[in-house]
Amino acid sequence: MAFLRVSACGARPRPAAPPFVIAGRGAHHAPVDALLRLLCAWLRGDPLPPETSAGAVTAALGHRLAGTLYHIGAPLREPDRNQFERIWAAQLAAHLSRAETVRRVWPSHLPPPMIFKGADLAEHLFDDPGARQALDVDLLLPAPAFHAAHRALAAHADEVRRPRAERHPWESPHALGYVFDGSLIELHRDPVPPHRLRLDGVDLYARSRPGRLGEMAVRVPTPRDRVLLWLANLAKGAFFGDVADLLDGAILLRALGPDPTLGPALSRAGLGTAWAVARHRLAAVGFGPPPPHAGPELRWLLRALPPATSPRIEPPRARFQLIKWWLTAPDARLRAVARAATGVASAPLGRTRPARQSQDSGTKTMSPG
Repeated sequence: MAFLRVSACGARPRPAAPPFVIAGRGAHHAPVDALLRLLCAWLRGDPLPPETSAGAVTAALGHRLAGTLYHIGAPLREPDRNQFERIWAAQLAAHLSRAETVRRVWPSHLPPPMIFKGADLAEHLFDDPGARQALDVDLLLPAPAFHAAHRALAAHADEVRRPRAERHPWESPHALGYVFDGSLIELHRDPVPPHRLRLDGVDLYARSRPGRLGEMAVRVPTPRDRVLLWLANLAKGAFFGDVADLLDGAILLRALGPDPTLGPALSRAGLGTAWAVARHRLAAVGFGPPPPHAGPELRWLLRALPPATSPRIEPPRARFQLIKWWLTAPDARLRAVARAATGVASAPLGRTRPARQSQDSGTKTMSPG
């Protein structure tokens, strides 16, 4: 794992105009370039550039990084600083509201859940929930407590959301969503559909450590498991993400440090291909060292993806499903095809009851399997 012996963005300051090249597609545009130089300086602990260009401001908005730039103290013009402060404050308020909702509705007789993904990163990696955008709270609690938690939450939720894609009709879902006063809580038995990757909820919870979500005692993943969960989430989304997703990875890997157990853990989880893709995309934005030479399969995957500097886009459906299939653990690909062919539906969400109040159109829906 030579990657882990190199700090994010390299050991030395990079040239003023680094020749970022993305999967053979050519250098990326100046606005994102300016944003990446700013983020790399912060990751290295170097002084930030004396000013933040209008292009970098626009890129930060497009990549969900306005709160991050406010958090790191990027030098912004007053109108931009005021706008970014409002975004930061809104993200902080939303996080605190969701944390209070979890504290209020979580059954006291059940074990504390493990928080992961956005809420965990905002609270424990950024140490500032306003610095990172999140739309929900992801909780993990293995069976049999998962079923007891579902019954308790469903009894009082305004709406219960059930993922329907890539699941046989007779299979119970690996996760369920609950809406309380506009806040979405996703409760997972396993962090990803178990037919795709080998990340077992029981093992993750057993390795977790005590932590906090606002005023509530919870469990949090180990640093290594945070990396695995980050990769699994990118693979589930076929790497159609943005610079914010890659910044999460850079911060997670920096927090992990050299860890000889990461490689075997990636292999056991079926995340080897996803790790190879992630290393190339981290390097493409300057958040990691040059990766090993890509073989034919990896080159095909990288060419099928949008540039690493692209904002989040709606992927072409056929390409999205093909990339997800290729990122699935090799011994699980046939099972993934079977579920895609006989799944309950292609829609990502089923509602077990209508909401008692209207939902904002920007509210997150549960991801398909």
